[in-house]
Parts: sequence; structure tokens; C-alpha cells
Amino acid sequence: MQVEERALCELLRLLWGNLWLRPVRQRQQQARDDAALLEQTEELAQTRQRLLRRIAAILSQTWVELGEGATLTDDEGLALMRDLLLDDEADCIERQREQGWALVQAYQRKSAAGKYA
Repeated sequence: MQVEERALCELLRLLWGNLWLRPVRQRQQQARDDAALLEQTEELAQTRQRLLRRIAAILSQTWVELGEGATLTDDEGLALMRDLLLDDEADCIERQREQGWALVQAYQRKSAAGKYA
């Protein structure tokens, strides 16, 4: 009888401990998940900033920015920017095709109205 009581007490202690620790472990796991997500977000932000700086550096050397003193033609600059985008995300251009079409249409409407003339 005494062995059964000890076994029962030990079992209850383990169950109570698990019930009490489960929320603690869940919060700890959630904190680890949140930290990992934050790290991924920061890495993505850094990657995007680096990409924007590189695109700006390329654009700064094109005819549209420098005119006759340009070291890159606009076509060469566009090709370099395209390569950078595709290196970052292989399908990024395809995913933005519809938005690009909408932007072109908006630009053309504003040009026709004389806003970009």
C-alpha cells in the first residue's frame, strides 16, 4: 500500500509539474519563434536596403541621370538592375508584372495630361 501511495504521489507530482510547466514552455517557445522571426525580418530589411543602394548606384551612372557624361547607357543600367532583382528573388519581376502595367498606364495618362512634359 505504501508503495502505491508513493507511486501515486510521484505520478501526481509529475502531472502537476507538466501542467504547470506547459504554459511556461509554450511562452518560451513563442519567445524563441518571435526572436527568429525578428531576425529574419531584420535580414530581409538589410537585403532590401542593400538592393536599393545598388540600384541607386547603377542609376546614378546612366544617361538619364548624367546625360552625355554617363558611364552606362540606360539599357545597360536597366539590364544591371534587372540582374540584381533576379539575383535577389528569381520570380520578383513576374510577380510585379500586373502592377508594372498599371504604373505604365498611370504614367502615360499623366504624360498625356502634360504633367510630365
